[in-house]
Amino acid sequence: MLLSLASLVVSIGSYTQFPSSWIYFGILHFFLLITIIGLPFLKIPKISLVIGIFIIIGYNMSWLNMHWFYNVLQEPLNLPKMYTQDLVSLVPWFGVYLLGLTAGYYKIQETLLNYEILHKTNRINTLLSSLGKHSFIIYHLYVTPNSLILYVLLNKTFLIKIYDSIKNKKFYI
Repeated sequence: MLLSLASLVVSIGSYTQFPSSWIYFGILHFFLLITIIGLPFLKIPKISLVIGIFIIIGYNMSWLNMHWFYNVLQEPLNLPKMYTQDLVSLVPWFGVYLLGLTAGYYKIQETLLNYEILHKTNRINTLLSSLGKHSFIIYHLYVTPNSLILYVLLNKTFLIKIYDSIKNKKFYI
């Protein structure tokens, strides 16, 4: 639920800020979609592996892409014509996701990462685990202020308005 709400906020917020290049399928939208369409693949790891490899190879051989889908949806959904602020392609990344589902099903991580140091409870592992659990919040605490700082530094008219307001002692921005 949080992911769908965050995706909606990103789309609406980017549309208000960048109407000609708003975010219609960014990383949050991608995570939301693959979480939903990946569910049937949880119980069929061999098929997930084959489809994942097919998607990745097809993309790299240039015979599998999603450009046609964008062309179909551009007009009815009023998608940006030139570029967007954030775009994640479903192909090949859904293939990578399917490979990850397969690896998780067969618990490959237990074989590859079966180091005793990773299973100990110590300060470093506790800290890393906590950071991983709260990465979404950490990401937004980092991105929001940095975006604001970049906006202020890069937008000369904004800086000129601030300067004029201070100079004329009229505080409107």
